[in-house]
Amino acid sequence: MASAPLRLVALSAGALICFAHCRDNGDAAFEKGKAAYQRAVNEHAAPGAQAFDTALELLERVPPDSTHAAEARSLKEALQRSRRAQVLRALAPAQRGQREEAVEEQLRRCGELAQRLGQTSVAAQREEVQRALEACRRQAEAMDTLHAH
Repeated sequence: MASAPLRLVALSAGALICFAHCRDNGDAAFEKGKAAYQRAVNEHAAPGAQAFDTALELLERVPPDSTHAAEARSLKEALQRSRRAQVLRALAPAQRGQREEAVEEQLRRCGELAQRLGQTSVAAQREEVQRALEACRRQAEAMDTLHAH
């Protein structure tokens, strides 16, 4: 029969092994990715900036079976939408190199909504902000078309 200290050591080793294997292996990748994403947001980095590339790379490492997979996917999708919005804005026609101030103000509002969308992780809130952003873009496009003619 094993002595009490030997049994305690064996039980402790077993608990450590179980803890190491039972821990969500996506925790570290998610926490690092989320922190990188938040730093980029706090620095007001453009969606295409290297800071967001780093965040995306880290969030890609979160395994699909992780408890953080849905939130990681949500952050990645928000950033990808922001990048698409940035491309749409860059391709929007300008009136002889300059837009009317009202159009610029509308585009600033759309940019703020895009940032808010990227920072929102609750599904219901995301849908509300997404609808507002789409309406903002439609309004900006209508205003830009009006000023282009």
